[in-house]
Amino acid sequence: MGFSRSGAGISQATVWFDAGAAQSLGSLGDGTRFSEAFAINEARLVVGRSNTGALTSRGTSIFEAFLWQSSSMMGLGSLGFTFSQANGINDLGWIVGNATNISGLPSTAVLWQNGTGVNLNSLVDGGAGWTLQSAEAINDRGQIVGYGTLNGQTRGFVLTAVPEPATVVLVAGGLALLGAAARRRRHA
Repeated sequence: MGFSRSGAGISQATVWFDAGAAQSLGSLGDGTRFSEAFAINEARLVVGRSNTGALTSRGTSIFEAFLWQSSSMMGLGSLGFTFSQANGINDLGWIVGNATNISGLPSTAVLWQNGTGVNLNSLVDGGAGWTLQSAEAINDRGQIVGYGTLNGQTRGFVLTAVPEPATVVLVAGGLALLGAAARRRRHA
């Protein structure tokens, strides 16, 4: 996956699915703009970024993260920022990437689930000193890797989901019920 140049000279997101046959994924908008693919999952869902055809006030092309599925490309939005790109997708369809207001400058790490994006910085302890800049990949357990700054120094990170307290209580309560049921079966 990546991009290839069409006969019209436009580079667009491309995937080589079967036996080396290239499939152009098009682009957002009228389908004639630059786009590139960064990741694919087992269900053949592809993510990347595409030129939208819009320009900033300074004339810079605006790019938006996309999800491509079954010959259709859908924009994922930019969470109020000007630019976004999707870098990774897991087999659950969770997508990670980044968003920024100025292309090439520090960005914020983003997670998209079911078409809704969230700034990952809103999910980490603000007192920990981290600013998450880009999420690069996500596995099927929901662990996210990327990079950001920790106390002003660029570092890699791994985010691992921590269950909410209510979930922990439910899990602990369910385990206690299973244990009680197993004890009753042994005594019967």
